[in-house]
Amino acid sequence: MLGEIKSNSLYNVGLYCSNLDGDFAELGCHWGGTSFLLASILKPPHKIYAFDSFEGLPKSVEQDEFNLPEGYLIADYDWVKQYLSAHNERVNINSKVELYKGWIEDTLINIKDKSLSLIHVDLDLYAPTKFAIQTLWDQLVSGGFMVFDDYKWNSTPGVKIAVDEFFGDLFDYNHYYIECQLGVMKR
Repeated sequence: MLGEIKSNSLYNVGLYCSNLDGDFAELGCHWGGTSFLLASILKPPHKIYAFDSFEGLPKSVEQDEFNLPEGYLIADYDWVKQYLSAHNERVNINSKVELYKGWIEDTLINIKDKSLSLIHVDLDLYAPTKFAIQTLWDQLVSGGFMVFDDYKWNSTPGVKIAVDEFFGDLFDYNHYYIECQLGVMKR
């Protein structure tokens, strides 16, 4: 669902981050395609922690403006688990990916002590994006990236609001912007 340009961008950032200390986190793995992409470049012994509610989107708030419907973008946990396992021989995915089911506010506790070199945030809404930034930014290693898939996507204005509230002036950070994806590097 990322499209060629954003997938290529994330792949290249992932290649860079795979040379840093720290694991990867994907918040909003949906059908697992991006988890597979990132796992294919992750170097052992590092892991990717993939999170999704598997119940679609939670209820939106005022900052989301367009009110994407609750339950929109639902995916099936068992299907994603099977999809990822089907690629085990090619990229040893079973030893690289840990899949978490549940709301971000309830499941990020599972990686609270992990150092992270790449955090891919594809949560589409203000509240979970804000929570993810506040919870994980301090776990990002120096030189690591937090990538926001929907920073300037027209139907997800809450993501931009959450990012801008946390970071303030993005020019204070090394960052990139391509299509609607934003990557912010931690110094």
